[in-house]
Amino acid sequence: INLPEALTKLREKTVGKNGMYLNRCFGDLASAMKHADDTGFYCYRAIESLRHHCAAVNSLTKESKERQWEKFREVAGCDEQILREIKATADPLRHGQVVGSSSADRERLFTITWNTVDSYLAGV
Repeated sequence: INLPEALTKLREKTVGKNGMYLNRCFGDLASAMKHADDTGFYCYRAIESLRHHCAAVNSLTKESKERQWEKFREVAGCDEQILREIKATADPLRHGQVVGSSSADRERLFTITWNTVDSYLAGV
């Protein structure tokens, strides 16, 4: 990968009205790495930000969440089950529960989340 070229392309996507969704995604991914107890929450919120980005750039903001998620999965080329797996790790945390996870669990969560983010960014 040509890093300067890749960063230039990425930077172009993060500016403008819809860039805020990508910036929030990246901020949440950084928080997921920093806050082990809340990794699932931040990983899922990063993906949700991408869903909002996808809806905005495809003029689907007034459509149902189901339609927005469908379009997101299409652009990202990801399976619904992967998104459900990420969401399942976030739900208890979103409701104030304390959930411990192993290093292997966090590694899997990071891997599937980053793969989803990478796939989405390659598609937009």
